[in-house]
Amino acid sequence: MRYNPNKAPLLLLSALLLLIACNNTLHHSFISTGCNWDRNDTLTFTYTDSKRGCDSLLAAGVELRCTSDYPYKDLWLRIESYCKQSNHRNIDTLHCTIYDNNGRMCGTTAGLMYQISYPAGTMHYTNGDTLIIHIMHIMEQEVLKGVSDVGLILSRCDQHQSSKN
Repeated sequence: MRYNPNKAPLLLLSALLLLIACNNTLHHSFISTGCNWDRNDTLTFTYTDSKRGCDSLLAAGVELRCTSDYPYKDLWLRIESYCKQSNHRNIDTLHCTIYDNNGRMCGTTAGLMYQISYPAGTMHYTNGDTLIIHIMHIMEQEVLKGVSDVGLILSRCDQHQSSKN
């Protein structure tokens, strides 16, 4: 999918509305990259809900903690999700804007570190299954400086009974 800057405001508004509608946070954690994120370093997040018999639509969000050492205006990520038992797989890319058009870092700060949140779509999940999410950067540079932590937020959007009951 090619990035279209004319559709960015509409896409951002849609994603923001989805995250607002999905306010039941189920998972929120960070993995440190040590400010040197190698292209071969895959960050792995795991989520399991012990409830059984319900299917859920989960909203995913990615959070980045960056310093001004990050050398590019944006960052491209590859996100792979996989449910062990249902064998449902999804692969997507996420375009993250780090600096705005005026050269200022996006997000919020408490000193030298900026935290930026990005909606990353939805994932289908069957309760009781194990959801594994891999995040890796797909930039040309082998080692990215300035990204210190990558976080994942999962929120429940809706819940409906599975036909297996």
